[in-house]
Formats: sequence, C-alpha cells, structure tokens
Amino acid sequence: MKNIQLFFLLFAMLLPGIHSCRKEPQTLKNGKTNLLRQSNCQIEVSSVCGNTMLSFPSQAAYDYAYDCLFEEYETWNDNFDAQHANLNDEDLNDLIEATGWDEEQTLIDFENSQGLYSLRTKLRADELVWLATGTFDPLTDPNNHYVDDPVEQALLNDKGMIMIDGEIFIYREDGSIYRITNGDCNLALSVAADPASVSDPNVVVVAAAGNPDDNCKFKERNRKDTIWDSDPNKMFRWYLKFSKGATQSKACAKIVNFKRKSNTSDWRRFRTMCDVEVSGQARSLDNCTRVDSFSVGCPRVLFNQNYCARKKRIRRVGKSNLGRDAKIQRLDVAGYYEAGGTAIRRYLTW
Repeated sequence: MKNIQLFFLLFAMLLPGIHSCRKEPQTLKNGKTNLLRQSNCQIEVSSVCGNTMLSFPSQAAYDYAYDCLFEEYETWNDNFDAQHANLNDEDLNDLIEATGWDEEQTLIDFENSQGLYSLRTKLRADELVWLATGTFDPLTDPNNHYVDDPVEQALLNDKGMIMIDGEIFIYREDGSIYRITNGDCNLALSVAADPASVSDPNVVVVAAAGNPDDNCKFKERNRKDTIWDSDPNKMFRWYLKFSKGATQSKACAKIVNFKRKSNTSDWRRFRTMCDVEVSGQARSLDNCTRVDSFSVGCPRVLFNQNYCARKKRIRRVGKSNLGRDAKIQRLDVAGYYEAGGTAIRRYLTW
C-alpha cells in the first residue's frame, strides 16, 4: 500500500512538469485555433561567436535548414489563409492586428530557439522607423537589402554573418560578400564594420560592391518604387536587382505591400493577394557572349521552373539562381496585386 501511495504521489508531482513540456497551439481571439507551431525540422546547427551567430557544419546542412524553414513558413501562411478564406483584405488585416498573428511566426520561433538576433528582426525594426518618417526615402528603405527573402534573413545575424563549414560569410547591405577562411569572429566583425580597414590573408572577397559594365548588369540593384493604387492609403513597392552570391548569382524581384491605418497617419504591412515574376537574359563573364534565358515566379523557384500560384502575403520574392559567374543583360519583372477585387499587373524592364 505504501508503494502505491508513493507512486501516485510521485505521479502527481510530475504531472505539471509533463504538461508544461507540451507545445500548446496558438488560439486567436476569435476562438479559432491556428497551426501548431511545433517545428519538425531536424536542423543541425550551433551558436558561435558568443552565441551571436549560427554555425552549420556543411553547405548541405544549411540548404536543409533553408528548405525546411521555407516549407514551414509556407504551411503556416497557407493554413491561416484557409482558415480565414471568407474575410476580405480589410477584415483580414484588422484580424491580424487585433490578434497579433505574424506571417513570419515560424521564423521568429526558430530564432528564439537559437537565441539569435537575426537580420530579419533588425530589418523589420528598421522598417517601422522608416514607415514612421512618412517620407519613404528609397535610399534608406530597409527592404533594399541584398538578402531578400525572410527565411534567408532569419539564418543570418543582424550584421549579415553566418558560419558554414568553419568559414564565416558576411553579407553586407551594399551587396558585397566576404568570406573569413579561418572563422575568426573578431576579424569578421571588423570586416562587417569596415572592410576597407582590414588587410588579412584570411579575408576573401566573394563579391565586391560595384557598378555595371557597358554591356551587362553586374552586382547592382535597381530600385523602383511606385504607388500602383489610385488610393493614396495603399502603397505597393517593388525592388529589382541582380547580385552575385557566395555560390551563385541571382536575378531577383520583390514586392512589399503597405497600407495606412484607418483614421491615422500610421502605415502598416498589408496582407493581400500578390506575386512577382522575373525573366530576362543572363550572360557569362567572358565578354557577355553566352546567352541563357530564364523565367521564374514566386519564392525559391529554380532556373527554368514553371510559374507558381499567387498567394496572400505581405511580400513575395521571385528569383532566378544562375551560374556563379553570370551577368545580366536584360531583366523583366511582372508584379501582380489586387485592389478592390480588381486584378492589376504592372511591368518593369531593366
């Protein structure tokens, strides 16, 4: 009898702890239960440099992390849209503001699990400051950063740094990329702050900030900002660029949606149906002699892959991953959004 009593006593003591380890679903204020934010990604990652930067043991480990986080991000968003398919854009965005639901919550959860202050977090904070000014200066727009999609931004720290296979990569706002071959954290911080002040054989310039040559676009961004809607309270901004990455070059276009809050001068991110396509001609570095045409659609699409479905998002990124030494001779963008139930498409050629 004493053993039975002791068992039940121990079970009662352990029960609260067992319950506290469960991942509870998020419940919105309207009573609906949203997607359970329990990651199924088995990501092989550690923190280095005083827990300020993520470290992946290989490029394959990084690629898996990106792919898995991307799929979770899409599922999180798709489930939310399916749950609230009966709401128009205004009511949907009012619900988001009232409940605090976040399009990037799965990425926030990942960052929190790693204790990472990411580039994504920094740029979102900078965006709030930028919107508050009301001037919308394209030169200070945080969305002009060379690292485009939120999943990539969530894997980099606030200074754009990440370690892969013992080497540190630094993605600077001006489009330049540096590799620290010996993984020295202090050296990486110096390069991130001011590359020109550092002279060290362990610093490799992967891509330098620069201007296009006479024939091709290379390591350049072309900022295009416009208000598509006749309603002055809605702003749809897009960005078009070509850049050289650590392992490949890419052509990229992005659309970001904003709307002024009702009866205020404050702007907020606005979730609506949108997409972006990017197409053009890529040429090799040898005097731009080889031509490769490409046409791609929404996030994470690969070279020559078919156009993908438009969805409700705050931002959409279309990019074509090209050869490491490619240049762009022509770049075309088609951006889509809906206004008052009307489908509108705009085009831009670079």
